[in-house]
Amino acid sequence: MPFHSWLLIAAIGLTISGSLQAQEQPSANASNQEELTDGSVFAIPVELVESQEATATRESEEAERRQREIDDLIAQQGMNDATQAMNTATQSMMLASWLSAALGGLGTILLVWTLRLTREANKAARDAVNITDRAALDQLRPWISVGGLNHATAVDAILDGVQYPILHGFSTTCTNHGQSPAVKVSFASEYRMIPKSGETPTFQDISSPSDATIMPGGKLRTQWLFLTPSEWDRFEGGEVDLIFHVKTIYTEILRPSSKRFTQTTYRSAHNGRTKEQDGKEHPRLETWVEGPQNKST
Repeated sequence: MPFHSWLLIAAIGLTISGSLQAQEQPSANASNQEELTDGSVFAIPVELVESQEATATRESEEAERRQREIDDLIAQQGMNDATQAMNTATQSMMLASWLSAALGGLGTILLVWTLRLTREANKAARDAVNITDRAALDQLRPWISVGGLNHATAVDAILDGVQYPILHGFSTTCTNHGQSPAVKVSFASEYRMIPKSGETPTFQDISSPSDATIMPGGKLRTQWLFLTPSEWDRFEGGEVDLIFHVKTIYTEILRPSSKRFTQTTYRSAHNGRTKEQDGKEHPRLETWVEGPQNKST
């Protein structure tokens, strides 16, 4: 068979085949239409393509959202750090407050102790000054002593308004052994006649105010006290002893408020007569001190 015959047969076959496919396609479309009317889902893949402006907007919003989240996290972390710092600072302040209170209490105790020590030091200093002043004044003060019992006779003397040919009297001499004058010096002198075995009586020490002054190293005789003739006869006869008491009261010129005194009590016994250098006989008296001599303040 020639070649063009074969070509004609192939063309006729292709035409018949295309017709058959065209007949089958409406039936398939009809079947698909039936499936759609039955409620079946027919998925058609769709691909969405964004524009550049939408993409830029979306990326900008996402970047802002991420930045806000980062900022929120940073702010929360900062608040947490601040809270921890505040707690730490509060604890530190509490510790500092307790420490400050402790130091304040210790400082108060030390201040009170210092004030006490200062007061004691001031008192010690004042006491030392007072002691020094007192020692200096004691060195400069007057010191009065009563020295010995003096005996003398008075001729044609008057005693209590009566004149006697002779009277026997006694006195003492006070001496200032200090370094400053003794002022307002007064004496309380008194005598008693007591039996030989009698005890020393008590004296009242009554003195009269006086403006007498004894300078340093100076002497001042007390007032003479005269015995009546009958008293002297008993004394000379050995029946009684003579008790002569003297108390000297004076004031320091450097310490006017201080009152000082010196007192001595003598006991004298008649022990016969003795001839003196003048060739005359005089009473021989034995005198001693009863109790402390020159008891003074």
